[in-house]
Amino acid sequence: MIGLWLALWASPADAGRCSSLEVRGALSCSSVIHDALTASTPNNLSGPYVCPRKYLQSGGEHVYSFSCQQDGPVRLVIEDLACDLDIYVLDETCDARSGCVGESVAGSNSRDSVSFACVAGQSYRVVIEGYGFQESASSKCTAEDPGSYTLRFDVSDETGGCKELCDDQKDNDRDGAVDCDDSDCAGEAGCQGDPLVIDTSGLPDACLVGEPCAGSASADQGAALIVGDGDARLAEGPRQGVVAQAVYGEPGPRVWTVYAVDDAGQTLATASHTVDVEQPLRLVAPAVLDFGTVGAGTATFAEGHCQQLDLSASVGLSENLFSLAYAPPEEGCFAVPVLRGGRPERPRPVSLPLSGYALSDSEEICLLVPACAGEHVEAAALTVTPQDPRYASQAATVTVRWDVEGRSWLSCNAWWLALLAATLFTLWVIVGIVRPARFPREAAIAIAGSDKGLRRAAPQVLREVRGARSGFYRDARLGVHADGSVSARTRGALLQLRASRTHGLVLAGPVEMLDRRSRQWRAPEDLAEGHVPSPSVTYRSGDLWFRLEL
Repeated sequence: MIGLWLALWASPADAGRCSSLEVRGALSCSSVIHDALTASTPNNLSGPYVCPRKYLQSGGEHVYSFSCQQDGPVRLVIEDLACDLDIYVLDETCDARSGCVGESVAGSNSRDSVSFACVAGQSYRVVIEGYGFQESASSKCTAEDPGSYTLRFDVSDETGGCKELCDDQKDNDRDGAVDCDDSDCAGEAGCQGDPLVIDTSGLPDACLVGEPCAGSASADQGAALIVGDGDARLAEGPRQGVVAQAVYGEPGPRVWTVYAVDDAGQTLATASHTVDVEQPLRLVAPAVLDFGTVGAGTATFAEGHCQQLDLSASVGLSENLFSLAYAPPEEGCFAVPVLRGGRPERPRPVSLPLSGYALSDSEEICLLVPACAGEHVEAAALTVTPQDPRYASQAATVTVRWDVEGRSWLSCNAWWLALLAATLFTLWVIVGIVRPARFPREAAIAIAGSDKGLRRAAPQVLREVRGARSGFYRDARLGVHADGSVSARTRGALLQLRASRTHGLVLAGPVEMLDRRSRQWRAPEDLAEGHVPSPSVTYRSGDLWFRLEL
């Protein structure tokens, strides 16, 4: 079996699908092609093909293109087969699922064919699919015995798809006559002997209203040439060369017709030439664009930021392209004129310079102002220059003025000052929460009224005392009272215990410490700045004896 695919050259929507196919050649109605599929032939069209039966194809394929020249049925024949091949015809979508217009999947190992309705002007892809390389094929192709085939069109007098081409030495429509011998080619170029050629390359393509429009034409045969524009005869002269001239008062296309005539004045041939009559450019621009006073830091398209560049007095704007340039009066100029572009509801600033720009009768020029700085500009220059060298002298320079009212330092910088203040405040709060010290986790105090009682007293963990937590920018602290109680109340306390980030715990208040060697009581030397207690030392304050565990 053989698959022949007829597919259109890739349309924009299917460009990716069609362009991925390797086309081996374009077919005509007289084509006879001998070729062979091999085990290494690429397989870009695995399917499934739906025509309407559904088949997957894992072998390689050959793809040919075919352009239909006239409506009618077309029959494609594949023969001299070495193994089982399939034929598919695809339309312009190159889609094996939805674009299959013809198939033949019969299990033939010698000859097969497919017919389809050809539509004039459409292109197709003819696909020979290597079914014989699949494991399930009844007749397999191998590397030693590749899938050879002969592809031909069987186009009879009754079939369509082809018309006679008059210069390819083939009987395209199979009516027995070739090229100019076919009546279908009567009157075609190349079938009348040497044609008369009229050369219009010397005639103008474009002219200006009110100015002479002139050019020349010639011919290689005939006695004379006549050049006319409608009913008006512009020139008459020898065929070797005639000069025609006209002056037009209105713009628009004009068609000049050149007639080659014989000695009797009979027309032998004609040629047409279109002349575009254009309005000559007259550029009229305002002398000054004054933006007045605008505030710094305001939106580009706010009221007062835009002025109309009125060009309505100009002539011929639409037929020309222009360059727009802006020159500041001096360095350090902050505000910049821009062109208003984009959609009306969503304008965008278009920076200058611009080249190849089509001007309208009224262009909106807006001022892009600085965020803070003020300035006064009296004579900036906006230059509009035609790109056609014929009108270079009509370049117009518009003086641009503005006064930007600056903002105070505080107003201009308020946003980042507020951001900085908020950041600092946040950091201050975080530090006030995180920075204060807490009592060490195992710190405890044992309190008694005598040395003997102190040895029996149970220590009290400081963190477990109610109110022993640190506060906002306040280290944790506790008061030891004369009655031997420990609480968060420090007013009236006999002494204070305060958490420290560097020492863990410090002691403040009237306190003495017992020297273990001399058994004498003495005041700590660092009591004034806060004594760092030792867990092996006995302390007393008044009638209270206490010891700290750290």
